[in-house]
Amino acid sequence: MAISASKSTTTYAPNSSSYGYTLSVSFTETSTSTANNTSTISISASLGASKAAFSVSNAGTLKIYWHDNNTNSDTYINEIIISQCGNTSSSSYGTKSVSGSKVATHRADGTLSGYAKAVWTKDKSNSYVPSSTSVSTANTTLTTIPRATTCPSATLYVGQSNSITISPASTSFNHTATFKIGSRTFTANAAAGSKTLTFNLNDNTIYSLFSTAYVNVTATLVTKNGNTNIGSKTATWKIQCVESRCRPSVTATYADSNPTTVALTGDDQTIVKGFSNAAFTISATSNYSTISKVTVDGANVSDKVNYTVNGINKNSVAIIATDARGFPSTTLTKTFTTFIDYVPLTCSPTFERNTPTDGKVKLSMTGKYFNDSFGDTNNSLTITYQYKESGASDYGTAISLTPTLSGNTYSYESADLGVNFDYTKSYDFKVNVSDAINSFSVVKTVSKGEPMFWCNDEKIVFNSEPYYKQNSLVSGGVVLYENASGSNGNITLSDSAANYQYLEIFYRNNNNFHKSVKIYEPNGKTVSLDFDVGSASAVWVQTGCRAINGNSITITANRGQQINIRANTTQSADETCYITRVVGYNGTVIPSEFEINEPTLLFDDTNIGSLGPITLNDSASNYRYLEILYSWGDAFGMSSMKYDMASPNKINLDQIVYNNSRVYWASNRWAVSGTTLSYSEGEFWSIGTSGSGSRSTTQVIRVYKVLGYK
Repeated sequence: MAISASKSTTTYAPNSSSYGYTLSVSFTETSTSTANNTSTISISASLGASKAAFSVSNAGTLKIYWHDNNTNSDTYINEIIISQCGNTSSSSYGTKSVSGSKVATHRADGTLSGYAKAVWTKDKSNSYVPSSTSVSTANTTLTTIPRATTCPSATLYVGQSNSITISPASTSFNHTATFKIGSRTFTANAAAGSKTLTFNLNDNTIYSLFSTAYVNVTATLVTKNGNTNIGSKTATWKIQCVESRCRPSVTATYADSNPTTVALTGDDQTIVKGFSNAAFTISATSNYSTISKVTVDGANVSDKVNYTVNGINKNSVAIIATDARGFPSTTLTKTFTTFIDYVPLTCSPTFERNTPTDGKVKLSMTGKYFNDSFGDTNNSLTITYQYKESGASDYGTAISLTPTLSGNTYSYESADLGVNFDYTKSYDFKVNVSDAINSFSVVKTVSKGEPMFWCNDEKIVFNSEPYYKQNSLVSGGVVLYENASGSNGNITLSDSAANYQYLEIFYRNNNNFHKSVKIYEPNGKTVSLDFDVGSASAVWVQTGCRAINGNSITITANRGQQINIRANTTQSADETCYITRVVGYNGTVIPSEFEINEPTLLFDDTNIGSLGPITLNDSASNYRYLEILYSWGDAFGMSSMKYDMASPNKINLDQIVYNNSRVYWASNRWAVSGTTLSYSEGEFWSIGTSGSGSRSTTQVIRVYKVLGYK
């Protein structure tokens, strides 16, 4: 059905606003041309009235126009000059009309929309002639004319027929698609009514046109209506090589290039595990491409032909050739005709003395050995040993050994090698092992014999550990520093603290109260030396920090402090701790049956303890150290302290416990003289959580046991 539109408007003459003139315009799309992408538009306009009329020479002009969205402008079509128009009871001039046609070109996609326009222009000022005006039809969509078919995206595969579906705008269209690879053009046609383009790429010569896995080309799709060219569209197509059709092929031969193993097997096609050198010759061919890489078990073959695996240890290799397109060949698993699973030769000998002080040395040895034939040659095992005194330059004559074979293992046992090896000397033993392929030596050392227990005037040795006598060591400890009056400054040790597992530091305060502290792995550590002393008005805490490094014990940045915690204010930076003695221990504990410095029990009252005075079983002056075990009571547990009797002054026994929301602190000073250990002075404090407290001079600490060390 034809597409049309019309529109009217009314205009009036100046002498009458009651009777107007009607201005009308219309258009009809009468035909279309697919070949030319055009429509023919018929346009007409009229001016007339039923109750008004004028008769004036050249009163005005009626023109018609066409406007569409392809030109986007008013196109003049036709016009008439009107001198008489309208009808009344006395005049009958009729309706005046003008018409014309326009061949309108559609847009490139075949679409077009537009409207017709009529313009009345009054050329005279006569009051009976209607005023100038215009009228346009609605903007109207015309018939869409079929245009060039869209070229779809596509992937075409070399070596097969490829079909591409298109969507023509008209069944009368025929199509031709083309693309080029290099200088070669490929074409496919689709007749009118067909929606399929077929490219037959089943031609192996196409592979030679490009060396990559695919190539992108520009495809052009031409649309025609009969022989009339409607237009063309382009798209990018991917021309893809199919990997399964393009894979390169690979073959390989091998030969053992190690003359030693070939002599044993008699055949370069026999491979001995771990020793044969498998030399491969590889032949790789590509399918209309070039070989870019060849690998053997993942290793690159530089010339893509020759590759040797030295000391190969498996019975096959994987060979892959890759072409310039990146396509790998099917993996070639090259299996050796004969593979000798050689067992690597090993030897684990153990030489040791039967007893520390006799001259006999025993040998125990195990190992692995290929107990089979290589083909032309049976394997054989040879074992010898040699020895020399440690430090000597040359080994003696080799002595043959006959091992016991069991499958692919061997062993050898001898409780006595039959030679007197002086237990006061160290010996080096060399075992020489060889078979048809391999040989090596293993060296072991037998140290000189050490008696389990021996002694001289200086020391006792047990299991190679020395324990020195009293003039140099005390209970296994080495005296590193000694000063009877003590030092409150930096001190120098006679040996590095790094050489000892423990340091025991004996010290006193400015009131000659004595204490000690023991530090594990002391080198590089900081130790706190402290006292707590009470009086009627104060609880003094004295502390000093010392850094232990090598041969030095030094005052740290945290210098000594003396604080009255009862007054909560008094503090002074005083070095009140004096070091009197430092002893180093190597951590060795002498077995009880060889104890050379067992303590002496000087007092024992483990039931209730004693508030003193206490009578010792022997004079304290006969001992270098006293160790006192004491307690406030059974409920508070036992404490102990060790004192250096080189400075026999006051001994400080203190204990701090917590009970019933209060802290109890007791500090007692005892004096020792001869066989008497007696209480001198002391106090204990009961301090609440708020800091308030009370002091008592009642003696509360009981001594349960006293030990003396010489």
